[in-house]
Amino acid sequence: MNEFSSTITMTSLELVELINSQRVSGQPELRHDNFMAKVPKVLGSAAPKFLGTVQRPQPIRGIREYPCYRFPKREACLMAMSYSYELQTKVFDHMTKLEDQIANEAKPTFDPNSLSRLDIARMLFEAETEKLKLAEEKKALEAETSSQKDKSTPWRLFFSSELVGEFA
Repeated sequence: MNEFSSTITMTSLELVELINSQRVSGQPELRHDNFMAKVPKVLGSAAPKFLGTVQRPQPIRGIREYPCYRFPKREACLMAMSYSYELQTKVFDHMTKLEDQIANEAKPTFDPNSLSRLDIARMLFEAETEKLKLAEEKKALEAETSSQKDKSTPWRLFFSSELVGEFA
């Protein structure tokens, strides 16, 4: 899966960086390739769903693509939990904070008290225009349906019991 959806995710690179920031001095740093090898062991058959690539700048060659996992909240927490519960808490809190930021950005900032009479008149005009447009569309659809019924009338009469009775 190379295209990622708009849900809040955390990359395997971000998780490795977070894990390494929590290491006690003297412990070896976790390498991304070692983390990548652990993902299928923790997530099992679901792991390939989250696999993709990420572009990273290179000092000499420009940009290079790297294999990378992009985890939604649940899977990021599962991966973090495979290292420690404290790390899982940090990942969970980080993902929840991102979700809250997105939710707050999505909230409308409409304040009805800030509307002028002109704004209200425009809104009313737009609503009435839309209402008239829908009424015209409904009328046109009813006329079209009515004309289709008229076209089928001779056949209905031909097969109706009233007409058959006259010829019997």
